[in-house]
Formats: sequence, structure tokens, C-alpha cells
Amino acid sequence: MDPFITISHLHKTFAPNRESSTRALIDVSLSIPRADFAVISGPSGSGKTTLLNLLGGLDSPSSGSIDLGGTLISNLTEAELSPLRRDRIGFVFQAHNLIPVLNARQNICYVMRLQGRSRQEQENRVSELASTLGIEKLLDKYPDQLSGGQQQRVAVARAVASRPELLLADEPTASLDATNAVLLLDLLEQLNHNEGVTVLISSHDSLVINRARHSIVLRDGRIVRDQPESHETP
Repeated sequence: MDPFITISHLHKTFAPNRESSTRALIDVSLSIPRADFAVISGPSGSGKTTLLNLLGGLDSPSSGSIDLGGTLISNLTEAELSPLRRDRIGFVFQAHNLIPVLNARQNICYVMRLQGRSRQEQENRVSELASTLGIEKLLDKYPDQLSGGQQQRVAVARAVASRPELLLADEPTASLDATNAVLLLDLLEQLNHNEGVTVLISSHDSLVINRARHSIVLRDGRIVRDQPESHETP
């Protein structure tokens, strides 16, 4: 299968001043097929979030390349990255990052509005996702009226509302109890299967790691394991 994401010899160094620097990623090369369900694991400080940020165009590499479905995103300008993030990539953040002055429905519609989708198309998609994610009764509530698990489901709906090709989730179960973590993973798997979205999750949660069809382990900025279908046992 042709890769959807190809990462080649990726390096990322943070240098806040001339006297010190941190090598967050070191010579990372990786291929991820379309519609994969991959989990990047490793200890804190191993480079998981940095890698997700580079894949999402939220940061740029020090060297190396990232090809996303034929687009070399590591070479794009900020003006070129903005529509790519809007149209092709969905983000689920650990802190949810819902807009507090918008209710759940408006949060879910936010990216679709930026894309210029019609009101009817927005409403149809919200209804579809609300049914899938079990949040029909939450649509008129504001973020501060929702539990952590409810906020995360709304955040997932917002991330996939625009039908992105790639969904990036950074430690999505970190603030959830085990029951809500399992529900969230079920929902991500359902979206991956039904809509063909490529899912890439960073986590050190065993509940998440055990769901991976593709296990990627980072340690000290380097890939120490890259194993597709790692969760299957004879």
C-alpha cells in the first residue's frame, strides 16, 4: 500500500538561546498508510507532541521532510499551511480547546464556517456527528456546562466535521477516566472505519496503545519501534 504520510530524516532542535539547545527529534523516518490507526507512545519528553505538531503544520522541522498525500508540507509557508490545516487536518487537543463563548453546535460548525459550507450542510453534518457521538442533548450547552468527557466528544466532532484526511490527537485520554477513555477510543475507531480518516494519536496510556493497528515508539527523540498491526495476537 502506498504511504499517505512519508516522513524522511526529520530533525527538530529547539534553541531558545545561543548557549543551550534541545534535540527533540533525531533522524525520524516513518511511513503511514491512508486510513491507518496509529499510536505514538513513549515516555514524557520523547518527542511525541513535537512530532504531531510537525505533522499538523503547527511547527516546522529543523531539517528533513514531511509528505502528506503528495504535498510536501515541510516546505510550505504559513499562508499555504493555513488552508491545509483547515481543509485536510483535524486536531484533538488534550485540553479540548473549545471556544468558550460558542456552544457545542457552534464549536462543531466552526471549521465548516471557515470553509464556507452552507448552513444546511453544516446542520446536516452536526446532526450526523451528534448521533454518532451521542451528544444530541449537548448541542446548546457551552463548554463550561460540559464534563471533561463531554467536552472531548464535542472536540472530536469539531475535528472531523470538515471531513479531514488526517486526525491528530495529542494525549486525548489524559483527562478522562477509564470508562470515558474507552468510549472515546471506540468513537475514534468508528470514525476511522466508517469515514476512512487516518488517525494518529500520541499517548502513554495503555488503553490507547493496545488499540493501535500501528505502534510507533519514541525514546529521546528517536524511533525505537515501528510495528504495524502490533496489537494483533495469534
